[in-house]
Amino acid sequence: MTTEQRPGPRQGQQPVDSARGLAPPCGLEALWAVRHGESTANVAFAAAAASRSTEPVAGRDRDVALSPLGVRQAKALGGWLARQDYSSGPDLVVCSPYLRARQTWQVMQESRRGARRPRFGDGR
Repeated sequence: MTTEQRPGPRQGQQPVDSARGLAPPCGLEALWAVRHGESTANVAFAAAAASRSTEPVAGRDRDVALSPLGVRQAKALGGWLARQDYSSGPDLVVCSPYLRARQTWQVMQESRRGARRPRFGDGR
């Protein structure tokens, strides 16, 4: 294996050695990606597939809510997050403005009672 040839590092960075899989240092220790819980559209699509229906789901995609199972999934993930070491919880939450994503975070946050609250942003 050879070291990957790239432009030189910026001031304060180390070169990348792809042979060893090393990346330049950064302040990010972990990145967690969470998708929303099951939505009412997921349930409708499954029912439509089972019945071979071609009827579209009514309403705007951004307004689709969580299903009861989706709420339980978000509670379970919030409970898991609450059991993690205080210092390993998220510092920042970036959440989609879609209803099901915001509901997922809201339920997760309620399940973390007493846990540190991260900064919140939706990025849009």
